[in-house]
Amino acid sequence: MIPLSKYALGLLAFIIGLMASHGISWGGQGETDIPLPVRVAIHEAQQLMEKERFAEAAAVLKRFTEQGEKLDAKEKASKGYDHYLVHFILGNCCLMSKSHSAAESHYRSAVSRNPQFYEGWMNLARCCYDMSDHGKAADAFLRGYETAPKKDPETLYYGAICFMTARDVRRGPWPPFRGF
Repeated sequence: MIPLSKYALGLLAFIIGLMASHGISWGGQGETDIPLPVRVAIHEAQQLMEKERFAEAAAVLKRFTEQGEKLDAKEKASKGYDHYLVHFILGNCCLMSKSHSAAESHYRSAVSRNPQFYEGWMNLARCCYDMSDHGKAADAFLRGYETAPKKDPETLYYGAICFMTARDVRRGPWPPFRGF
């Protein structure tokens, strides 16, 4: 079994490498689309994550989101208290702490706020797969493929395996299996 620190660092390296290789910023949006308070909170959390202090990093982000609870929707959105990246990083903290159920919830929050967020779909797929929820993993892999800036057939392969493992090949995007 891989120690948590190697798993965590590997996950972070994968996400950063993936984004760099595709030449994109978070969620395909430019850096100017991320409110400054979000950037500050994420930076603080990432500093703790680099030291493998995932619970503290999650606490920083939870405190940040709680600051916006009493604001109206417009002000909450303008300051980013409910930003998809906050939920994504919270999901990463939970996944690295092996709190898969909480991670799934945060990844779902991230992709509900930005349905085109490829990295969110891929992490959700991985999280569901780790929990042996192959049907949900298959759906997330498929959405990850659909939102990917560069279509990778390997993602479809993982989705197909998950659909088959879930014994639900009829729902997949695989024409040979339709009609069974």
